[in-house]
Amino acid sequence: MAAPLMLEKWSGQVSTVTIGATKEEGGTRSHAIRVGGQQTLPFLFQEALLPNKPVIAFEIWDTQPQDWQADLQNTYGASLKDPFSWAEKCVKDYKARLLCVRLQGAHPDSGDKTPQEQATLIKELLKRVGVPLIIIGSGDDIKDNEVLPACCEIAKGERCLIGSAVQDN
Repeated sequence: MAAPLMLEKWSGQVSTVTIGATKEEGGTRSHAIRVGGQQTLPFLFQEALLPNKPVIAFEIWDTQPQDWQADLQNTYGASLKDPFSWAEKCVKDYKARLLCVRLQGAHPDSGDKTPQEQATLIKELLKRVGVPLIIIGSGDDIKDNEVLPACCEIAKGERCLIGSAVQDN
């Protein structure tokens, strides 16, 4: 006879975040996605509520990745050269419901794109795809401190998730 499952109690709760704003919410996204809200530790499904399923975001870059494996490059093909084609391919062909946009081209070693260039890219991307966006910087804190606020201004009202925040920025 199997011993009964020992239940662990966790007194905390993960905050719930809604990514994307629909027309009714003042944005232009086709849908919104709620993440978080767990009242238990990961993988303890019997312990408490898990109100929102995990979500996978397809990552796209504003520049073509140079060091990706050939199999991955072959999967996306020529769309890797154009972030708009790449995003549309993820949404149309792979049914992505959430995109993570990496603004790698802003990094001083990867093109040093200006905040205005990156904001223009985000503005056009918001027009071309209706899914919610996660917008992350290049990993250069100094440059991301300039780029991410410009992108936030352009995406105002769309409820994009912006990252990544570290102590230095």
